[in-house]
Amino acid sequence: MKNQAGTIRSRFYILLILLFVLPATGAAIFFSGFFPPGVSGPDGGLSEDNGGDVSDQILIRNVRQIRGDATGGDCGAAGVWDARSRTCTLTGDSLDFFEIDDDGITLDGAGYTISGQGPPPAGVSDEPSRAVLVENKKNVTVRNLKVRNFEYGVKLIGSDHAVIKEIESVNTGMAAISLSNSSNNVVTGNRLTNYGYDTGICLGVTSDRNVVAGNILSGFQRGIAVHEASGGNSLLKNTVLEASWAVSMWNASGGNRVEGNLFADSDYALYVRSFSNSNSITGNTFIQNRVAVRISYSRDNELLDNSFIDNVQNVTEE
Repeated sequence: MKNQAGTIRSRFYILLILLFVLPATGAAIFFSGFFPPGVSGPDGGLSEDNGGDVSDQILIRNVRQIRGDATGGDCGAAGVWDARSRTCTLTGDSLDFFEIDDDGITLDGAGYTISGQGPPPAGVSDEPSRAVLVENKKNVTVRNLKVRNFEYGVKLIGSDHAVIKEIESVNTGMAAISLSNSSNNVVTGNRLTNYGYDTGICLGVTSDRNVVAGNILSGFQRGIAVHEASGGNSLLKNTVLEASWAVSMWNASGGNRVEGNLFADSDYALYVRSFSNSNSITGNTFIQNRVAVRISYSRDNELLDNSFIDNVQNVTEE
């Protein structure tokens, strides 16, 4: 009992140090060893009792801010910086968060993985679980990167003329790639996989004139979501499999182009609703979906030269 009390007291002191000292350094703090045995920790796995040794149970993560200065900000802590091309290239796998803090920056993952632990524990840290954040920036490229176990993989907020390509994402709780109030961006050549959770690629809150092309998505609740008055977007030659809604457009998201895509094995392959008008749906292939196209409370949507193969219902309107 005495040893157990000492262990609890030691953990308490470690908690105090981590909560009040380390945050001043800009580190984000996550805990996996302070959950009782059998209780799910932040990595979604079960914690284990390892006899009081907490050295391998505390995960401290940093927010790496990539800037356009001589050293690339924090690039050197995770990769190498090329000042001429303004490119930060990772040199290994990482557990950190990345923020792009200047225009014209390229983050090249070089095929390495950024791993998360899902949402941080309540009351421990309010640091958002986003592998890469681009906020209010222009001409940013994020490429050749693997992302695991974040709420968001790559998230753009108020950012334009960015390129997101060659991202391989698994198990994102909210969205693998998310654009909010972001226009004139290109999302291409990404492979995104999930297990029934939220969204693969999200264009939301007046995200206009984006090109989403040549991506492969599987296992999402929503494969590609276009919503909140997002218009003029082009969804071209994507493959979306095993979704609840392979593509969904809602809340006055009109004037979008959906062309040359493959939608298969989904509940609703294409769902257009809530005053999402004048969308063009052309040359797509719908295979073995429960409902290939459903249009609800929306008008002037054009369906032309689509192929329907073994769907329970091809087109429904209301």
